[in-house]
Formats: sequence, C-alpha cells, structure tokens
Amino acid sequence: MDKHTEDHIEQVRQWLEENVQSYPTPHTVTLSAFEVDWDDLSGSFRVGLDSVQLLERFRFSLSVTGKAEYYLPMFYSPLGAPCSYAAIELTEQTKTALLKGLHDTIPRLRACGLDRETGKETYFYTPVSERIKDRDQFEAARKRVEAGDYSISIATPPHALLLKVSSRANTASSLFIGYSLEYTVSGLA
Repeated sequence: MDKHTEDHIEQVRQWLEENVQSYPTPHTVTLSAFEVDWDDLSGSFRVGLDSVQLLERFRFSLSVTGKAEYYLPMFYSPLGAPCSYAAIELTEQTKTALLKGLHDTIPRLRACGLDRETGKETYFYTPVSERIKDRDQFEAARKRVEAGDYSISIATPPHALLLKVSSRANTASSLFIGYSLEYTVSGLA
C-alpha cells in the first residue's frame, strides 16, 4: 500500500474516532415520532436513551422474515473514503431493547417463502396487504402509531423489565407489561 493511501486510511480512522458517538447501556430505550409508509412497511423513528434524545432518525424496513429491522444512522464516504460507517455505537443490550420496541410497534407479516399451511408462496416484493397475518392486529398498530404522540419505552437488562406504551389515544392508561429478553437476536449491524 502506498504512503498516500496509508495516510488517508489513518485520517479516516481519526475522523471516525472523533465523530462516531458511542453510548453506554441506558436504563430505558424509547422509540418515538414514527413516520411509517404502511404500503411497504418502512419508515423512520426517533430514539431516546434515558434522557438523551439522539439527533439522527433511525430507519426501518420489512425483512424477509416478515419482521421489521432497523438501520443505524450512517456516515457515507467520510473524507472521500469509498465506504460507509455507522454514525453511532450502541451496546448489545441497547440494540436488543431497540429491536424489541420496534417489533412491539410494527406487527410481523408473513415471511418470504412457502407457507406450509396455505401452500401460498410469498416473495420479498409481495405487497404488504397480501402479507398481513392478522388484519385486526395490523390495523390496531396502525391506529396506535397514527394517533400521534405514540412512543414505546423498553428497559434494558439488568434494569427492571418493563414495557411502557403511550399515545394520545391511550394517555390515561399507559400500559406496563413485564417481559423477558431471553431470545437470540441475530443479523444486527
């Protein structure tokens, strides 16, 4: 590798060290301000870590599993480097809570592949309307998010395992549900 390339790599490394925000595990992760395109089940949301509201929005979309997945905010080609880097670093506990909040907000649809019960095949580009497993659950989620001021807060382990859901339609009776985070999360960036 020539000297110019080595110097550029070092400059990018230093730039990332100075600009990537790293956050410790908070007590609570809050997802709010959802903007959802319900036709393709994608969009974005804001993330709060305890009392810190992150500036960048997180994007999400539907995966082949039928579940929503999120994407960290990114730096694209910093200093002209031909690659992208995550703009923030989160702990695994924070990522797990974030994914839990997203899955509790956006209902699971039919996964891609052959449905063993119906024999019907689902493709990645099969319309969302044809992938809905439970129409009542889907419409309830849609109404909850579109009612305005919807947010969901997830406590991270080892803190109290509570789920708080709130929206204007549900302000008087916020819902607290205990849950366990004993499941495997894979495929996170």
